[in-house]
Amino acid sequence: MTSSKKTPASSLWKLLGKFLKRLAPVVPIASWACYFVPALAFGNTVFYFYLGFTIVSGYLCFYQPRSLEEKINSGVYDKGTYAYRFKQFGNILDAIFIGVIVFSLQRLISVMAFSIQTVPLNGLLTASQKANGATRFISVTSVLLAVARYRQKSSAHQIKGFARKNQSVIELFGRLNAHNTLSLRLTRGLCDCSVIFYNCFYVATSVAGVLLGRHIPQMVQQLIVAKMAIVSGMLSLKIAYDNEKVSSAYLTRKIEAIANMEIDVDDIESSNPSRPIV
Repeated sequence: MTSSKKTPASSLWKLLGKFLKRLAPVVPIASWACYFVPALAFGNTVFYFYLGFTIVSGYLCFYQPRSLEEKINSGVYDKGTYAYRFKQFGNILDAIFIGVIVFSLQRLISVMAFSIQTVPLNGLLTASQKANGATRFISVTSVLLAVARYRQKSSAHQIKGFARKNQSVIELFGRLNAHNTLSLRLTRGLCDCSVIFYNCFYVATSVAGVLLGRHIPQMVQQLIVAKMAIVSGMLSLKIAYDNEKVSSAYLTRKIEAIANMEIDVDDIESSNPSRPIV
């Protein structure tokens, strides 16, 4: 097979994307911590938590990034190893966080774009508030996307594990075609864009609220929120585009590195995308 035509993402955008994705748990953790321990919401406790989480994540992403080779050597794609099982558990956590993030984003859009009030997640989970139609729609779509995310992550992990132990070009090509369908690629792109947008918007506006909230007028606060929404959207799309999140080449490059062979992406994209995963 011949190698695919590639346009690799620049190292800066790739690392920035990983950094913003790694920040995904910070807002949900802080929000639920403040819900269960209301005293944390007062003072600068949440700000210091954001700051510490951001510093650690930035250090791990920009100064000690983990390469694909290191992941391979750690056994994350070798069935039966601790790293493989931990990755499977991580896929479940990833799907849960995606569900929470998408729920929050849809609530944000419903208020900013349509002025529709919805019930917060804690109100639903504790049954302290009755869900209206918009909240039920948001809940269903969030759960469905969380399930799709788990399917996409598990599928990618499965084909990587197969590539790790198999050296049959024909068989690997067939498996990759089944695990690199348009629906899985769209799920990856949508979820990654959602996480990046969520982190850019909520972390930035939360920090701005802590530092400036008591000293600026409500109109200025609304302007900051609107601008952060635009900047976050443009940044998430830029990172996703440069990293080719929806392209067949994204997963194919990783499979090539794991299996130490070259795969023609054009053949994959021209194959039947509806072929079931095996």
